[in-house]
Amino acid sequence: MSELPINARRLLELLIRDGSAYRADIARSLKVSRTTASNLSNQLESLGLIEEVTVGSPGVLKTHLGVTTEVGVLASVMFEAASVMAVVTTLDGRTLAEKALRIDERGTVEQRLEAGADLLRECLRVASPAPLTINALHLAVDTQMDKSTGRVYETPASRRWVGVNPKEYFVKAFDTLVFVQNSARLHALAEYLWGGLSNLSDLLYVQISYGVSMGHVVDGVVRDGFRGGSGEIGHVVYNWGGPLCTCGNYGCLMQYVSIPAFETQATLMTNRPVTIDQFALDVAEKESYTHEILARASIVFGRMLTAVCHLVDPGVIVLGGEISSLSEDFVEGVRQYLREHTLPLIGKNLEISVSALSPVKDKSIDRTVYAGIESLRSNSDVIHRTFEQIEQS
Repeated sequence: MSELPINARRLLELLIRDGSAYRADIARSLKVSRTTASNLSNQLESLGLIEEVTVGSPGVLKTHLGVTTEVGVLASVMFEAASVMAVVTTLDGRTLAEKALRIDERGTVEQRLEAGADLLRECLRVASPAPLTINALHLAVDTQMDKSTGRVYETPASRRWVGVNPKEYFVKAFDTLVFVQNSARLHALAEYLWGGLSNLSDLLYVQISYGVSMGHVVDGVVRDGFRGGSGEIGHVVYNWGGPLCTCGNYGCLMQYVSIPAFETQATLMTNRPVTIDQFALDVAEKESYTHEILARASIVFGRMLTAVCHLVDPGVIVLGGEISSLSEDFVEGVRQYLREHTLPLIGKNLEISVSALSPVKDKSIDRTVYAGIESLRSNSDVIHRTFEQIEQS
């Protein structure tokens, strides 16, 4: 196929970046007449590049225009400690297939990669009986990974991924562009896209779970650092004389505020084994020891967030993960600490909330996986590759 005319390229890029749209909206966005938009649409439809897409309830008189799978598809794969999720969409973001799978935490790294690749292949089979081309794939693994090379550095915290290069594996397995990100930064992007919060020009998301990690989104762009290593607030040292951390340092934040930290503290204080589920029940029953743990944790966490706020001055902080949802007392403790200890210019207008993102309607997998898709749709390299493939076909 020869090179597309400039306005046809603009129309296709508009649908990829902004999603399927009515013809009238396309004309307004491209600043062309409706006749011109209609002619461009007819041209792209005749080439099999776009198609009419039914939206809303059956029987609607108007239809959107969307990108066909002939142009290719996008995919997102996200690994967590005991699961892997995958989704395949059109280039304009319409879901074609999604799958989630529990995986054995004790399995080998090769088994984890194979499970993820097989899950994606299954999604591709569900999406279409004909072979599909993946234009780009977003990959998230539950450890630090160099975003350029895909290398995982050997540390105790990366034990699940030592000895492999996840990015290279998926590049070879699917012959496509692979972009990487971690789950916390994807959560931050999901909050930016679908959280319904104000002050979204600068959003900080902190996930407190088995570890503590952070995502920073500025004007819709995830700030992930030069190699993709930013946001590891859980490994910022709170007390150099504290417990040994999985990273090899002593006294990291996650040794004081995390699920393992709470379980350890609760077990010591009650002289009985306490899991996080039991701790949550004890919080609901207002057991006195839980108040002490939560109060202490809110101070420790508040001190660390104060330093972060003084460095980056966010507009809104969203707290996520199991610990953040345990008790409003914990969240209010953090909020109060920040009010009292941040500089007025920073703290007076700072919004602090708990993640309220609900699962995607009729979706069985985490919304975060879809944030991976959204990051691909706005990526200039992905759009450039799409046009290259069209012109070479």
